[in-house]
Amino acid sequence: MRFRLRRATIFKIILLIGLVIFELKTSYFQSFILSQWAQRMDFEVEDGPNEDLVFPEDGPFDKRLGYTRVPDFTAALVKSGFVVERQVRVSGSFRAFQNLGGFPPYREKTSASMSATLDTLQEQLGDELFRNLFSLLLTDRGSEFEKVLLFETNTRSGTGEIRLNIFYCDPMQSAQKPHVENNHNFIRDIVPNGYPLTNLTQADLDLMFSHINSTPRKSLNGKTPYEAFSFLFGSDTARKLNIAPIERDKVTLKPCLLNHVYRAGK
Repeated sequence: MRFRLRRATIFKIILLIGLVIFELKTSYFQSFILSQWAQRMDFEVEDGPNEDLVFPEDGPFDKRLGYTRVPDFTAALVKSGFVVERQVRVSGSFRAFQNLGGFPPYREKTSASMSATLDTLQEQLGDELFRNLFSLLLTDRGSEFEKVLLFETNTRSGTGEIRLNIFYCDPMQSAQKPHVENNHNFIRDIVPNGYPLTNLTQADLDLMFSHINSTPRKSLNGKTPYEAFSFLFGSDTARKLNIAPIERDKVTLKPCLLNHVYRAGK
């Protein structure tokens, strides 16, 4: 009897050691548990402020992007008469994750990912047309634009040739690129805060910017950006950028333009 118990104990120890080695090599059980947990981590944006909302208190990324100071900013705005109309509510699993000190990972923009967009445009347009359209890049001072050579250098040729010049706004002076900020307002009319961007395809973005660029502007004497661009560079160039004209009475700058995306997401 004792021999059988000893053999069973040895077998359990060997099995346990085997499982530990298997886990160290594959992280199978860890990934299974965390993936099941992640599936229950969800959020919804609902009316009214959320007094139980938790924000990160430390961390270089959260500090640099200002996430740790959101409560202070919100309190200052409320004190000045602003009202929080809608705010996020997280699921119980999400809250448990936060209580353990975890916060959802943010996909940080990098110079490499941002400059890759220019590479795609250059390949799509060709070197000469790209230089005509993008000889100058005016942007803010975000860390995603700090590696100047990735933006200015023609990576396709491998010769180090300068393809454009990048300039930066003064700190906290986004008004120095007002047309970009105006377009951002148009985007938020169609995709309000709280709507997920991850479900949008390139075709959805093309549709959205076709409507935005078909909206008349006072600064263009009632012309649309599409009309002004086509006059200067031709409609074929606009077509290469996947921008199409939209009839003025059919222009839609509301979330219903992308209903097919968000209904599918629900």
